[in-house]
Amino acid sequence: MQIIISSRNCSVSDALKAQIEEKLNAVLDRPNLKITSARVMLEVEKERNIVEISVSLKNHQFDAKAETKVMFESIDSAIGKIDTQIERLVDRVQDHGNKKPLRDVITEEPAESADE
Repeated sequence: MQIIISSRNCSVSDALKAQIEEKLNAVLDRPNLKITSARVMLEVEKERNIVEISVSLKNHQFDAKAETKVMFESIDSAIGKIDTQIERLVDRVQDHGNKKPLRDVITEEPAESADE
């Protein structure tokens, strides 16, 4: 996975890059997701610190934007939004191969209650 960190109107220190990469790797470290790249854009406008994160998967694209007065809070908020989107994707995509068909489950339930 490739993480691209860029900025507008500010410079990015090595410590800030390391923190962003560490947090993104913790969130994006999923065995079944095929993540191709992640882009982080840091921007400063007067008192506002804006962070935009874009994560590209094989068939999906996730975007998050956060804006606060402190850069580290913006980063945490944007990464939290990406984490929420990925959790929703993982919950939606299920493996239905090993489950019983619904009609078999419905016919088994009355038989079990009759034995009791």
